[in-house]
Amino acid sequence: MISSVRRNHRLALDPLAKTGSYLNNVMAAREARRLGYDEAILLDLEGRVAEGATANLFAWIEGCWYTPPLECGILSGITRAVLLEQCRAHEIAAVEHPLSMEDLTVAEELFLCSSVREIMPVTQLNSAPVGNGKLGPETRALYALFQAKVARYTEENGL
Repeated sequence: MISSVRRNHRLALDPLAKTGSYLNNVMAAREARRLGYDEAILLDLEGRVAEGATANLFAWIEGCWYTPPLECGILSGITRAVLLEQCRAHEIAAVEHPLSMEDLTVAEELFLCSSVREIMPVTQLNSAPVGNGKLGPETRALYALFQAKVARYTEENGL
């Protein structure tokens, strides 16, 4: 769900200072659970999409992955960075670009990503289906690339 809680402006509270910037995210996550949703998406003060309460967000729109830029006050995200790297390496269109709520409503696929969740498809937003309401092929393909990258890394580092 799109939360009523807004993300702090990055100049007021630097999102890289994780110890001080999570209160809004916690409030948004509590709001989502209270209303029966699994996750909240926060907007910045200008009304642009920022991030999930506990994850970064990607939207597949007209053949390209979009994710909000750091300037929207988001945490940079290790998984987000790996996914952007995999897109570049495999020539998959991906850009860091501000997203509006309208962009999310026309997205063919959405997912949230974090180190704990890896990639979590969003199949419903504010009670409306995203795309066909199921895990999409573009998300599935990017997740396979992510898993392969993690497997290579763990093997190379003896983990």
